[in-house]
Amino acid sequence: MFPSLHPVLRPAALLLGLSAPLAQAQQVGTYEGLTDAGDSLTIKVELDEFGQPRVHEVGIGYIATCTKSGPGRWVGWGAGVSQSIVARKASFEVRGNALYQSWSLKFNGAGDQISGSFLGRTPEFVDLDSSTKLVQLCDSGKRSFTASLVPMGTAAAPGLGRGELRARPR
Repeated sequence: MFPSLHPVLRPAALLLGLSAPLAQAQQVGTYEGLTDAGDSLTIKVELDEFGQPRVHEVGIGYIATCTKSGPGRWVGWGAGVSQSIVARKASFEVRGNALYQSWSLKFNGAGDQISGSFLGRTPEFVDLDSSTKLVQLCDSGKRSFTASLVPMGTAAAPGLGRGELRARPR
């Protein structure tokens, strides 16, 4: 396999040649994509303090179905997370007083595409103009998605810290 290398170095070269792509399969950067319902999402990957890739931030806007007002409520959230990516996969939940999200991600072999699923739930006012006391649960339903790595220099918003949440304006 490595005929020009000294016989003692061949196993090391083989080991390094095989482990390099596995250790850094997913690329650092911003991934943007759509759910099967057409909702836009963003996933940011960075390196942790040990040089290993992790999901650093997620953001999504979706049309939810609510318990009282029915379908059609636009909901959008961004959340700072710190989830390690192991064997090109990551699964995690984002939990807050006004937010629940479940994410499952799988990176392709080149590390520039993600496929996965998302579920989001949040309490929302039924009609803020008429009452601040009536609240309903709004649910995205489980949605599949795909996202692609955005070329450097074209990604938009600033990042969030771990555990930081940001509501997106309508």
